[in-house]
This record gives sequence, structure tokens and C-alpha cells, in this order.
Amino acid sequence: MKQVFLLALVVLPLACWASCPSGQTKDEAALVQLEQTWAKALEQRDGAAVGCILAAEFEDADPNGALHSRTEALANIPHRRPGSNKLSDLHPHVYGDFGYVRGLNTVVDPKWQRSGKSPVHRYLCVSRWALGRGRGTGIAALGYKIKLSMRAVVQRVSRAQVSVNGEIAGKIGRGLVVLLGVATTDNEADAEYVADKIAGLRIFEDKDGKMNLSVVEAGGAVLAVSQFTLFGD
Repeated sequence: MKQVFLLALVVLPLACWASCPSGQTKDEAALVQLEQTWAKALEQRDGAAVGCILAAEFEDADPNGALHSRTEALANIPHRRPGSNKLSDLHPHVYGDFGYVRGLNTVVDPKWQRSGKSPVHRYLCVSRWALGRGRGTGIAALGYKIKLSMRAVVQRVSRAQVSVNGEIAGKIGRGLVVLLGVATTDNEADAEYVADKIAGLRIFEDKDGKMNLSVVEAGGAVLAVSQFTLFGD
């Protein structure tokens, strides 16, 4: 009887991994794919898929600072709030048998949207992966809830000018007009983030007529206009 019991202990974990994909490579593209697969599995509340991703030693630190084991993380999946996960600005790095990914996760909660609360929540996320295992590669993850208040409306123009009390305060030729709303919670890092995003927008035509150039590459200018009304409901 003892022999049968011990055999069951050995066979059951192997059965749990049987349907999991294997053969992940040790490169940055594989890291990004793992992050995307994980986010989609959480969004769909797919406990089996998440179970294939998380390693036995997995630990998760949530935005409130609480630690969760693999068992606790899997048990919480059926109780997750509905919503979508959109990953952006992913920065993967591979160091030997381990990988790290930093990025933003934007969560849209439709239930909060219907109640009139802000449906969008943003998190700065960092995760650690053990590469080459084939399955159970996610070792650790932590997330910080962040508030990105700065808002901008960008318009491509052939020319533009701003007048104050009848006098021209700013004037540009071809380029971008940016209506910018800045909150008291914003800081220099927020400003740099928004400025980099605007400068990188490829919305100008190249020599082939395709929108493939940024305002910098097109030799354009930027006219920024303060617009606090962007924070109005």
C-alpha cells in the first residue's frame, strides 16, 4: 500500500506538466512572448495555462506589498476581477539562464467603468524567469500601481500659431501642436516619458508617401499649449 501511495506522489506532478508547452529559447523575444502569454491567461482566468508558466518556487508581490506563493496565485485566478491586460514598453534582458522583463501593464476594468469610476489602472511590473526549463519558468513578479496623470492631445499641422491678448506667443511651420494637461502629481519623469512618446510618433510621410517619420526625422517643430481643461469630466 505504501508503494502505491509513493508512486502516486511521483506520477501526479508529472501529469500536471504533461499538457504544458516546452522548449522555450533563451532570448529576449521568448521573454516577451512569455509575458504576453501570461497576461492573456490571467485575463481569461485560465488557471491551467498560468500553472504551466509559474515555477514551483514562484512568488508574487502585489501592488499592496503582500507576498503570494504559486499555490495562492493559482487559487486566486477564478476570483480575479474581469478586465483586459495590455502590456507596453516591455524591456527584456537575458543573463545566462535567467531573464528579466520590465514594463507597463494597463488594466481596463469594465465593471468600474459602468459604475462611473476610473476604469483604467496602470502598473509598473518586473518579472524574473528561469530560461531553458521548457515549463514552469516564472520565478518571481512584482507590481507597483502608478498614476500617469499627464494628458496630451497631438495634432499634425502644416503651420500653427498661438495668440495671447492679440499678440503671437508661439508660431511654427510644419510640425505638431500639443495640447498638454499637467497635474500636480506629475513630475519630471512623467514629462520626459510623454515627450519621448510624442517625439517618437511616426505620423509624417516619408519619400514614398508612407507615414514612417517622426517629427524629429521630418525636421518639424512642436508647439506646446497648456490645456488644463483636458482634466475635465
